[in-house]
Amino acid sequence: MIPPGHPGPPRPPWDASRKTMTKLYHFDLKDLAGIDRRLEIWAGDVLDSGAGFADLLVISAFPGDYIPTPTSVVGGLARVGVSVARADLAKHSDWRETWQCWVSQPIQGLRNVGRLICFEHGANRQPDAVVGNVFRSVREHLDTVNTAAGTLRIPLLATGDQGFDRHIMFRLIVEQAILHLKAGLEVGVIQVFIHARSGDDVVRCAGLLVEAGLAYAETRHDWQGVEPNFRNPEFDVFCSYRHQDHVSIDALLRTMRDRRPGLRCFVDRESLNPGACWKVGILSAMARCRHSLCFITDTYPESPECMDEFHSGLLWSRVRSGYLIPVLQLTRKTMNEMPESIRRRHCVTSIEGTEALAESVLAVIGNPHFAS
Repeated sequence: MIPPGHPGPPRPPWDASRKTMTKLYHFDLKDLAGIDRRLEIWAGDVLDSGAGFADLLVISAFPGDYIPTPTSVVGGLARVGVSVARADLAKHSDWRETWQCWVSQPIQGLRNVGRLICFEHGANRQPDAVVGNVFRSVREHLDTVNTAAGTLRIPLLATGDQGFDRHIMFRLIVEQAILHLKAGLEVGVIQVFIHARSGDDVVRCAGLLVEAGLAYAETRHDWQGVEPNFRNPEFDVFCSYRHQDHVSIDALLRTMRDRRPGLRCFVDRESLNPGACWKVGILSAMARCRHSLCFITDTYPESPECMDEFHSGLLWSRVRSGYLIPVLQLTRKTMNEMPESIRRRHCVTSIEGTEALAESVLAVIGNPHFAS
C-alpha cells in the first residue's frame, strides 16, 4: 500500500506530450585498448530525431522485400521520403551472401541518419543465429570508408513483421554489441531501440532491461582480468585460420618453428584453456601477441570467427605497428573475390611452396618496421 502523499513507484521518464523516445539506461565500458565506449538502451521510435544523429541505422527486411508496411521501419522511412528499395539499387556495399547485410550510400533527406545497414537473414537462417553478422558488416564498412562512427542505432531486428521473439533478439543484440565494443569496434555509442509508443509501453520494457543488465554482468565477469600486454608479449604470433585448412597451416607452422626454434605461437587447439569463454579467450590472446598471422585461404572470409579475428587485427595494427600479417594461401579464388578489408592489405605470399613461404613470413616478423 502506498502511503498518502507518496508519489508512488518511479516511472521511466516519458514526455507524452512530445511522443518522443527516452533513454532507459546506459552501460559504460572500455575496449581492450582502453578507449571509452557506451551501450545505450532506448525506448521509442527509432526514426525520431530526439536521440541525435546516427552514423549508421540498422534495419531488417525479408530478402529483397522492401514493401513499406505500416508497422515496419521500412514503412517509417517511406513516410519521411526515404525509399529502401531505391537505396538497395544504389547500395555502397553488398555482403548478403556472407553476412546477410548491405550498406547504403549516404541517405539524402534524412537529417538524423547517415547510412542504412539492411539485415536480410533469409528464410533458411534464423536471425538469432546470424545477428552477429550485423556488427561484422559494420566493422567491414568502417574499414572500407576508413573512418570511425559516432553512433550505431539498432532496433529489435526481425521482431516486427517477421515476428521473431523480441526477448531473444534483444538479449543477443545486447550481448553482441558488448562483445564487439570490447573487441575494439570503432563506434563510440551503440543505441539499442525498443519500439514504444507510450509511457505504458516503456513500463512493459522493464523485463528487457533486466536481461540487458544480466548480459552486461556476465560479460564483465568473462572479461575480468583480460588486459593487453604491449611491452612483453606472451606470444610472438597469433594464428588465425580456418580449422578445415589446418593441414597446410600446420605444415607451415612446423617449418617456421624448425627454422626459428623458440618461436612462440598461439594456436587455439594448443593454447586455449579448456572451459574458458571461447571468444573472450581468443581476443584476449590476440592482445598478448606481438603479431597476428591471418592465413587467408579460399574459405577464410566465410568464417565469422576468422573475420572477427582479422578485423580485430586491423584495429590492433593501428596502435601496434606491424601487428597484422596476412598470409595469402588462395588456391581457387582470386584476391578480387576477397572482402575489401583483405584486398587493401599487403599480404605475404609465395608460389614456391611451404619452405619459401615460411622464410617470407619469418622475414616479415623479423622486420620491426613492417606496417600493415
